[in-house]
Order: sequence, then C-alpha cells, then structure tokens
Amino acid sequence: MIRNIKILFMDVDGTLTNGKIYMGEQGELFKAFDVKDGYGIHEMLPQHGIIPVIITARTSKILQNRAAELDITEVYQGKHEKLETMLEIMDKFQCSPAETAYIGDDLSDLPCMRIC
Repeated sequence: MIRNIKILFMDVDGTLTNGKIYMGEQGELFKAFDVKDGYGIHEMLPQHGIIPVIITARTSKILQNRAAELDITEVYQGKHEKLETMLEIMDKFQCSPAETAYIGDDLSDLPCMRIC
C-alpha cells in the first residue's frame, strides 16, 4: 500500500549520521552526515510535497548548519519527549499519523515510530 506522506520526521545521531561524535582537543565536536541522505532530503522530498522535520534530543550548532544547507526549517533540538513535539508539529500542519513517517534508532524514538 502506498501512503500519502506529508511529513518525514527524523532523528539525527545514528540515522542522518554514522552515529559517531568526534571530539577535538579543544572540545569541538564533529559529525559525519551522508551526502546521499542530504540529496534525498533537499531534492526529492520537496518534489513530492513532503516536509522534512528533525527532532533530536541533542543540541548542536553543527546540526543547525547542516539543516540550513538542506533548507530544513523545522528543526527541534533538545527534545527528550519527542512524541510531544511530533504531535505538536502534526497539529501545526494538520496532518494525521497515517500521513507521517519516522526515522530513528533509539529507545526515545519508539513512541513516535509506533504511531506512524
């Protein structure tokens, strides 16, 4: 069955990255994002009218920079209760759970994945 997806919700670490956080001597952080994921998000999702939304428990300027590169305007950082945020966004865009998809890899993502 093909569904009419309106929103793609995404976690970041381990899904849009390789799951590693690199730390330099001065405490700076680095993350590795996959260029092919970025292409799909930036080029393919808009063609199908799908809104990309990031919900992550961590807070990172690196992520804000990457989201800006990909024209993702719906970025929610520091959200440990992801389901609450997800439901607020669904209400904002008047979207039902059947019109959403969720990508995540952590226990905190399970409640969101269960309703999609």
